[in-house]
Amino acid sequence: MQRINTAIVNGWFLTGFLGALLFTGLALALHLAGGGGRAAVLLTAALCAYVLALAVTGRINIPLNNALEQAGPADRVPDPAAVRQAFESRWVPANRWRTALCTIALACLAGTLAVR
Repeated sequence: MQRINTAIVNGWFLTGFLGALLFTGLALALHLAGGGGRAAVLLTAALCAYVLALAVTGRINIPLNNALEQAGPADRVPDPAAVRQAFESRWVPANRWRTALCTIALACLAGTLAVR
């Protein structure tokens, strides 16, 4: 996981990660300017789900990733099993929440296409 944390922070990842939020917000603004309707309701729900997913990421996953990095290389950690347990016991449930929220956002965006 330490290697993934290092490799994932790059421009392409951040573009996709933050782009979903920004483009959903832009789509909502354009729909509201055009009169709103059912599409705007679905876009609002998608935007809220993305914001919640980012909140989980910022408040739980990123601090845990940082703590894992600060633990040092796995071969130098006195008790790697304890470090892993402390990390996974909070990170995995938070990641499930993020997955569910992003799935909800995707479903709302698909619904927006269907009502348009």
